[in-house]
This record gives sequence, structure tokens and C-alpha cells, in this order.
Amino acid sequence: MSARNSVRMSIAQEAAEWFIANREGTPDPVQRSTFAAWLKTSPLHVEEYLGIALLAQELRAAADPGLSPETLLAQANDIEKIIFLAIWRSR
Repeated sequence: MSARNSVRMSIAQEAAEWFIANREGTPDPVQRSTFAAWLKTSPLHVEEYLGIALLAQELRAAADPGLSPETLLAQANDIEKIIFLAIWRSR
């Protein structure tokens, strides 16, 4: 794995951790400030965080028992495209 990919994977991991922390409850002022500083560090931080948020949204929608099989397949195709583009951009 290249150094660039390693850094990106590390940022993605941090983004996932921030996403979970922000969903577990109301962050205190120190957490909010630390999160804001983390986002401002790099556009990659923002990109990875938004990617995690989008993926979480898609997963919640896919878990809806009221969706038809056709809709689930269409969403799966969209998620595959998102993952492909994320991998392609990281090269």
C-alpha cells in the first residue's frame, strides 16, 4: 500500500470514528471544537466524513422493509458506483 493510500485509509478511519461519536449523543463544546478543527485540517477530512455520512444514509434506506426488491437493487448499484469512484479517486 502506498503512503498516500495509507494516509487516506487513516483519514477514513478517523472520519468513521467522528461520525459514530457525533451520532452517539450531543457532543460537548470541547468535542465540537475538536471535530471542527479536524474538519478544517484538510479537504480530505471533509470529503471522507461526508462519504461516511452518505454511506450511512444509504444503508439506513436499504434497511427499510417497505422497499421493493427493484428499489433495493437500484440502491445497491448506486452504492457500488460510489465505492468504485472513491477507490478510483484514491489512486
